[in-house]
Amino acid sequence: MATARKFGRLIGPRQAMIRNLITDLVLNDRIKTTAAKAHTLKRYADKMVSLAKKDTVVARKQALRVLQSREAMHKLFGITAPRLRDRQGGYTRVVKAERRLKDAAPMVFIELMDMPGPFIPYPTSGVKARRRAESKAEAARIRRRLQEDAAAAAGASSP
Repeated sequence: MATARKFGRLIGPRQAMIRNLITDLVLNDRIKTTAAKAHTLKRYADKMVSLAKKDTVVARKQALRVLQSREAMHKLFGITAPRLRDRQGGYTRVVKAERRLKDAAPMVFIELMDMPGPFIPYPTSGVKARRRAESKAEAARIRRRLQEDAAAAAGASSP
């Protein structure tokens, strides 16, 4: 049986972290976090949307126990759940982002499906590909300069 990710935290701080992430996701529709946190959050967020689709008083009370604010609960039940009413599941999507600079942790965007506006995927080949291309271009410039210098030296030494 698989166990839950612990994130190096005790149960209380871990639950608080998940509650904060769910609240931020509901309020903003898209958040950037680490891959491990996003995959854990996906389970809980999908359950919250399923709960919101029921739209009963009991469901609202249960959602308010998890969410950090009434504003998040009203947005979940009033805007998000009706928008996702036709979906049978899979209410969230995880999109890869660039690694974090300080510790190279894999970062992702987790977002609710059917967001308003066009879907804009985050470029995953950004920094590394750009640096690789720049270094290849720089090496080609240096090689060209050396060949020009060698040709000029050969032309000057042979009268």
